[in-house]
Amino acid sequence: MQGANRVGFATLGDLTTGSIDAGWDFMALVGGNASTGAITTGEGDQAYIANASMYLDATEGGELDFDPEIVLALNPVATGGSITINGPVSTGQFRAAAGADLNAG
Repeated sequence: MQGANRVGFATLGDLTTGSIDAGWDFMALVGGNASTGAITTGEGDQAYIANASMYLDATEGGELDFDPEIVLALNPVATGGSITINGPVSTGQFRAAAGADLNAG
């Protein structure tokens, strides 16, 4: 997955992706296990992996009104499972909370 700005996913279940290349921030809000390839963000940006409940808490009036700044201002809540990153992580700030194992390249 490649994006010029922010790249993000939200799921109540598991998340599996290939490599992530975000121009700004990368955010994954996951109810189960999260597995990605390498993660790259902008130099002053961040990779943030947390529980899907944070997505629900950051919407006012429906899913189209999601405000990522609400989530990024908070410490991550643990996912419902493990986090596995299959490759290097290149980011200005890495914040993640796993409900089970956390394995990062």
